[in-house]
Amino acid sequence: MLVLFSAQDVGGARELRTAGMSDPEVAGLVKDMVCCELNVAVYPELAKEFNVSAVPTVVFLAPDRSVLESFQGYGSPQRLAGELRKALSAFSSR
Repeated sequence: MLVLFSAQDVGGARELRTAGMSDPEVAGLVKDMVCCELNVAVYPELAKEFNVSAVPTVVFLAPDRSVLESFQGYGSPQRLAGELRKALSAFSSR
């Protein structure tokens, strides 16, 4: 599962959601993932549980809710794809 922690009007979260997720490589990597976006103002308890200290923060979770990988900021579709590959590798090595 990919969880994007965001806040209203945060540019990095908007870029990740639009440019990042629409990138062909990223789209291929997330095609079998559940993806959701959580506003930290609406879900502060989940932000705290997953140690979110800045937005955007992306957290990759295993089915048991353990954190496989996480990162802050957006950067680029290439960075997002790299983080996705790390998370998928961590999941497959379990």
